[in-house]
Amino acid sequence: MARRGSGLRTAIKVVKAIDRANKQATREAQRELKRQVRQQQSAAKQAFKNALSNANEEYQDRCEERAALRKQFIQEVLR
Repeated sequence: MARRGSGLRTAIKVVKAIDRANKQATREAQRELKRQVRQQQSAAKQAFKNALSNANEEYQDRCEERAALRKQFIQEVLR
């Protein structure tokens, strides 16, 4: 005749499965947090590069304007 269990083994398996799922969810949450931090750092780095590029372009424009003004001044002095 087959023995019937009390269901303790089944209960233990269910508890272990819940525990594994909880640990997995915790790991996924930490990974998601790290991914968000990396994404924010990347966006900040890109924004800095864009600002630096814009500042460099503005500087070049000012240099060209000054050079044109110097040439204009020299032309007027030579007249």
